Amino acid sequence: MNLRILLVTDHFPPFLGGAHRQSHLLSQQLAQRGHTVTVATSWQPGIAETEADRGVTIHRLKELRTLIPALIRNQHQQHHPPYPDPVTVWELRKLIRRTQPDIVHSHGWFGYSCAAALLGTEIPLVLSTRDYGYGCATRTLLHNEELCTGPALQKCLPCATKFYGPVRGVLSTVGVHMGRPLLRHKVRGVHSVSAFVQSIVRRDLLNGQADYK
Repeated sequence: MNLRILLVTDHFPPFLGGAHRQSHLLSQQLAQRGHTVTVATSWQPGIAETEADRGVTIHRLKELRTLIPALIRNQHQQHHPPYPDPVTVWELRKLIRRTQPDIVHSHGWFGYSCAAALLGTEIPLVLSTRDYGYGCATRTLLHNEELCTGPALQKCLPCATKFYGPVRGVLSTVGVHMGRPLLRHKVRGVHSVSAFVQSIVRRDLLNGQADYK
C-alpha cells in the first residue's frame, strides 16, 4: 500500500551530519518504495524554501523566533525550539491540508509543533528519537555531571540556564516540561535509536506507559 508521508525533521541537507543523512536517506528510500513523501524542516537563510529532490518535495518552514536573534544559538543553522512555534504550527497546518498525509513522522523538537498542528485531526504522529530531548532540555541527560534520574523543574532550570544562558534556558525548560502532555496526547508510536534511549523516552515522556497506543 502506497502512503502519503509527511517527514518532519530538525536536521536535513545541505548541512552535514548523521541525523541529516539519516533523514535524507529515509525520505529517499520511502519515495523509492512508491510512497509520496513530503519533507518539512527548518528554514535556513540563503536556501530555497521549497525544492524537489528525486521525487521528494522539501519545504523549509520559518519560526517566530527567527525574528529574535537572541533566542537563536547558532546563527548559521536554525533549529526548532522545544515547544510549539506558532508560525511553524500555522505553516504545518497549511502543509497538512494541502498534502493530506496518511501519517506524520517527526524527528527531534519539531514534534512539538507537529503535535499542535495535528490537534483536531486523526492523522497519526510517530516520533523518532535520537537523543533525550523530550525529557531533557539540554539533551545531555546529565545533572551535576552525573546521569540524571528524571526531569524536575528544580533540577532542569539551573541546569539548562547554565547550558544555554538565562533566556533560552528558561524557555527550553518550560517548553520541554509543558510539551510532554501534548506529545502524549497526539503521539501514536515512538521509535528510538537504541534500547536505552527508548527506556528514557518511556520513563520521561510516556510516564512508564507502553510505546504505542
